Amino acid sequence: PTQDSWFTYADESKLVSTERLLACMTVTDPLQSSNPIVYVSSGFVQLSGYEREDLLGHTFRLMQGEDTDEDAIQTIREKLGQHQPYCGTLTNYKKDGTKFACLMYIQPVVTATGDLHKFI
Repeated sequence: PTQDSWFTYADESKLVSTERLLACMTVTDPLQSSNPIVYVSSGFVQLSGYEREDLLGHTFRLMQGEDTDEDAIQTIREKLGQHQPYCGTLTNYKKDGTKFACLMYIQPVVTATGDLHKFI
C-alpha cells in the first residue's frame, strides 16, 4: 500500500478504531421539544460511560462542560436548523468527567415528502 493509504492490513488498530467509530451512534428526535436522544448504540454507551437510561430523553448538553466550544455548538445548531449535515469535533465529557474530543457527523433524516424526521 502507498504511504497515504489510511487502511492497511498491517495496521489493524486503525481498522478496529474505525469499526468502533461506526458502531458509536445516537439518534435524536427534532420533532420533540429540545431534540432529545431517542436511541443510543452500545458503542456510544461504552465510549461515554453513560448508560442508555442516563441519555434517553435528554440532550447532549448533558455531556458538555467547561471546555466545550460554544461557537461550535452554535454552528451545529445553525446547520441542524437548516436541515444540513454537520461534521466536526467537539470537546465533550464522559460520565466520569474525563474530557474527550468527540468527532461528530450529524445527518438529518427526512421522510419521502422531505419532512425532517430524525438526526443520526
